[in-house]
Amino acid sequence: MNDDPRIREMGCDPQGREVFITDGASAVGEALTSEFLAAGARRIWVGRAPDATIKQGVGEPSAAISIVPIDVRNNDSVRGAAQAIGAGLDIVVNNARYWGSAAQARAEMEVNYFGLLNLTQHFETRVSAAWVNLLTVDALCSIPSQATFSASMAAALSLSQALRARLRPGGVRVVNVFAGAIGVDSLARSVTAGLREGVEDVFPGDMAQDWLARWLESPKVLEREVAR
Repeated sequence: MNDDPRIREMGCDPQGREVFITDGASAVGEALTSEFLAAGARRIWVGRAPDATIKQGVGEPSAAISIVPIDVRNNDSVRGAAQAIGAGLDIVVNNARYWGSAAQARAEMEVNYFGLLNLTQHFETRVSAAWVNLLTVDALCSIPSQATFSASMAAALSLSQALRARLRPGGVRVVNVFAGAIGVDSLARSVTAGLREGVEDVFPGDMAQDWLARWLESPKVLEREVAR
């Protein structure tokens, strides 16, 4: 039933799907792996960045989990990961993210924006059901204390909107998750819930919901309040 076009139009239940999580070594990546396993994913490809260590447990290679070396900053590395995974991929979850100081602005853009760009170039023709981007509420309104990170999130949001336009005709849903202060397990559950519900934007947790409400009421007022 999950493969019926009408069902796919309404939502994308992870059960029985093949999923690629771009960063399996982070706390969020581990929570996502556990959540998709619990949701009944048939196979999960877990990305491992250079020098990263995936903890023992859900990140271990098994019949359901395969670890794929990938550096989203490197186009050749992303191409190699796409070739290793091959065809038949249903869901991509891009949770690769970097946050640093203002002096590390280039590194933030390399992962958060150019990393997504590299992924789209090699995976958008391989995914058949849904593409999930883990963003933050900073994408909607810059936080002055982390201006460069906010800029990278805004750039990623703009790129994901273009990706959505390209993938929509093929029935692939692009889901943007605007996270605020929230636990990793709750964040992971919000991803699978959003896929099942067939929504395009997810605002998990009280902080994200508050930002959404204030942004919908007046983006300019939110900008001034955040700047205080």
